[in-house]
Amino acid sequence: MAVFLNLEKAFELASPVVIQAALGAEGVGGRLLSWVRDFFEEHTAGVHFQGYLCPFYCHPNDTPQGSVFSSLLFSVLVEEPLSIDYGPRVTLFSYANDLALVFTRRDFFTLAYSALSKLPSRCNELGLKMNLAKTRCLPFGLCPPDFPLTLGRQQLAFINLHQ
Repeated sequence: MAVFLNLEKAFELASPVVIQAALGAEGVGGRLLSWVRDFFEEHTAGVHFQGYLCPFYCHPNDTPQGSVFSSLLFSVLVEEPLSIDYGPRVTLFSYANDLALVFTRRDFFTLAYSALSKLPSRCNELGLKMNLAKTRCLPFGLCPPDFPLTLGRQQLAFINLHQ
């Protein structure tokens, strides 16, 4: 079974403090860490269109979208949930702000409850928010269970196909 999850407003909610701490834990320090800290300082953006310049908007707490470096820094943050032990034959995969929790055992339902409690808990600690409206379960070659699978208080939807 795979549980497909989405991190809501991932780049906007990414905590610079948590990213810097994760970089520090990986041995990044000195001028490079100072440069990363400066990268997160208040960003402003504006649009210039047909001779008109709109007022600038300040983005105080996020990884600026459109920057190649933002994707790298966000990857450092997402590395944290990837390092959790979710149980035997359970793996978390990530592509940007999309996650897939994959169970490769037939008795995955017993593991699912434990894994689905660890992941949101760690994401909350990192300042990341799960988008429960986009979360889906895909049981490969099996029928959905008779009992609900939940994430927090939300019952998860089972699907036959994921796009």
